[in-house]
Amino acid sequence: MGLYDEDNIVKGNWAKWDEVGKTYEGVYVETYQKPSKYKPGEMQDVYVLVDEDGASWNVVGPGNRSLGQFKNTPLGTFVGVKYTGDSDPKPGQNPAKSVCVFCEKDENGKPTDVRMDVLEKYQGKLFDEENSLEEEL
Repeated sequence: MGLYDEDNIVKGNWAKWDEVGKTYEGVYVETYQKPSKYKPGEMQDVYVLVDEDGASWNVVGPGNRSLGQFKNTPLGTFVGVKYTGDSDPKPGQNPAKSVCVFCEKDENGKPTDVRMDVLEKYQGKLFDEENSLEEEL
């Protein structure tokens, strides 16, 4: 058995919106941009969640749309992201998938489940990886 055997392929960690009701939850730790798969020349936001087991998930809106609700969500907030259904299609188009971001809030609308320890651990991990890379170079 060698490194390049089929059993050793690392699985991707991209959220898939393949069935209504599908959810992902975790602590929102990062937003980064990547080139859009569906709109060449444009960039797309990717939102990173770290789940209870420490695994990270890259979340994008269906069809590479941005999930603007994250703009109102502070880093470190425990969130749920859910595929809630399909909208009626415009003539000649496929139905658009609706995905919503959820978090528990207080009476003033501020998130109540903020886990700075998870965010700091994640940010420290990134910092340590960058420093160890520089030391090797």
